[in-house]
Amino acid sequence: MKKLCKRTIKKQIISKIGVIPSIFEDEFYSSKIIKDFKNRHDLLWSLNILNYDGDIIIKECFFKFKKTETYIYLKKRDDENTFSIKVFFDQKNLDSIRFLISSIKEHKTI
Repeated sequence: MKKLCKRTIKKQIISKIGVIPSIFEDEFYSSKIIKDFKNRHDLLWSLNILNYDGDIIIKECFFKFKKTETYIYLKKRDDENTFSIKVFFDQKNLDSIRFLISSIKEHKTI
């Protein structure tokens, strides 16, 4: 299984945004956040695995905001069924990041 390396992510984001991005990081979001993001943003990449029940689940994924050059990277935590999140954004889009943070609080588990 090939994972998306951090260097590749940063290079792609810098080339799209045009500046070194600001980053928001947080942890402990339920898997429902992925469905929410699929409805609101463009899914660019995902790493899927087959679980014990035969279901395909996302282990890592990478989204782009539809209207701005803001990128979201979600990774399933190894020790539990929650996700960590990294949002890469141009500092001039800070207001939209504040809105994003308030809109995803419902998916926070801790």
